[in-house]
Amino acid sequence: TWVRWATRVPATSRVGFGETEDYEFFVDEDGLDLEHELLVFGMRPERAYHLQVLSETEDGEQLFSDDLVYETGALPFPTLQTEVTCHQSKYIYPGWTLANLSLGEDIDQVAVVMFDDEGEVVWYYTFPGEDARADIEATLVDNGNVLMGGAVASNLRPVEVDMTGTIQWAGPEQTDSELAIGGMHHTFKKLPNGNYVTMFFDFHAGLVDVIEEFTPDLTEVWTWNTFDYLPDPETPYPQGNDVQVDLDDDAVYYNAHVE
Repeated sequence: TWVRWATRVPATSRVGFGETEDYEFFVDEDGLDLEHELLVFGMRPERAYHLQVLSETEDGEQLFSDDLVYETGALPFPTLQTEVTCHQSKYIYPGWTLANLSLGEDIDQVAVVMFDDEGEVVWYYTFPGEDARADIEATLVDNGNVLMGGAVASNLRPVEVDMTGTIQWAGPEQTDSELAIGGMHHTFKKLPNGNYVTMFFDFHAGLVDVIEEFTPDLTEVWTWNTFDYLPDPETPYPQGNDVQVDLDDDAVYYNAHVE
């Protein structure tokens, strides 16, 4: 949720929030302003949260709002149930866990969620369409946005969104999310050079994988087709699960299995 307020003189911007008036968490922004706006996220669903605005002027005067109460809504996928069976905080890597989530079968509507260290959803993004694949890839990119791509639903595009869920970039259109020519699957990554890489299906007597690198404006710069490297037509077609790119070594690693 956005928290907006104004001060009579330029001051800093900070919001404390938590499930009690102890305000366990804080978000802030550098600089002195008269108009203030901060995005508060990381709150669990169906909870009452206490929020307080905190500002400090250049002279050190501290400004506080009254305690504000904000109630979060329910998740749009009520069938999700999580349970933490063993919680050992000293072994937990700090931060949240980003994961994809199929809302039905392997091919169905898909969401991407962030779980906190107690298994609670604290951020989510849902895709429209009901034929996305559960193997959609979600990554946190360097600018703090979330990149989600690969097997999105037919006629949709992989996207990079900010924490408000606003689309900041959209990739190529998914022709068909199921096992069909042009269907992207498993891999959709942003590379250190700013380009993107994905994997999609081609057909040569059976489905084969094509790996493609393209620029942010969707211009293809490199492609590799597994069919070109099969030793003979009788060789079983590999089915890709992941692609890793090492720009320093000018190498691409293709992980696949053969049924």
